[in-house]
Amino acid sequence: MVVTLLGLHYVFNFVNTNPFERGLLIIAAFFLFKAQPKASIQGFFGLILITFAIFFFGYFTSFHQFSWGRLLNAYIALIALLLFYVIQPSEDNRLFILKWISRIAPFLVFYGFFLMIFGRSVFMQDHTGAMRYGGGTIPAYMAAASFASSVA
Repeated sequence: MVVTLLGLHYVFNFVNTNPFERGLLIIAAFFLFKAQPKASIQGFFGLILITFAIFFFGYFTSFHQFSWGRLLNAYIALIALLLFYVIQPSEDNRLFILKWISRIAPFLVFYGFFLMIFGRSVFMQDHTGAMRYGGGTIPAYMAAASFASSVA
């Protein structure tokens, strides 16, 4: 999550950090499962059902712009997040995650100030054309992180 929050694509002008971020999420899920090898049967069944539906309808689609490469990229992004719904974390891990999420918004604000000191603009144009605060991330991500932080 730290890599996602740092916004490497923006700060260092990287072209596409999505595969790197997805890979880190999958590795984190692997380590979480290794530390706490409990999986939700319902989550695992849901994951299998979703996987079957994606590839079944992908195989039978007649959409002329369909691409297996795009489907696999989207599937990996989905799996990177869904793995955390299948793995049942311990109570200590749950509390750690909630405490970490609750600190996301203040972290992003201070990180934005840090970027501003080094000459980066922390205001970005959103989808409506308005200039909004985004810190090291896009304004929508900042808003979602703030919401998640307040709920946690």
